[in-house]
Amino acid sequence: MIKDSYPPPRIDDTLVALNGSQWFSTLNLKSGSWQVEIRPEDREKTVFTTGQGFCQFKVMPFGLCNAPDTFERLTETVLRGLTSEACSVYLDDIIIVGR
Repeated sequence: MIKDSYPPPRIDDTLVALNGSQWFSTLNLKSGSWQVEIRPEDREKTVFTTGQGFCQFKVMPFGLCNAPDTFERLTETVLRGLTSEACSVYLDDIIIVGR
């Protein structure tokens, strides 16, 4: 597996973006990575065995080496256009601001 190197935002950049805001609301995307489907051809890479046989994930489990990078990129893509003005994203946490 090739390691994805999509960096999370730097905390100092986030603090600068929040400067001047008067209202803050925070969201935590519960089990966020479980909302990301794994392509059928890649599911075999997640196979594990139990006492009852083999299992594989259909959605991205927390703990895969690229899960944090993939989820950060996806969240920033979905919120593109808002991240510089109204919100900041860090993995499954979102801060919404009002000025």
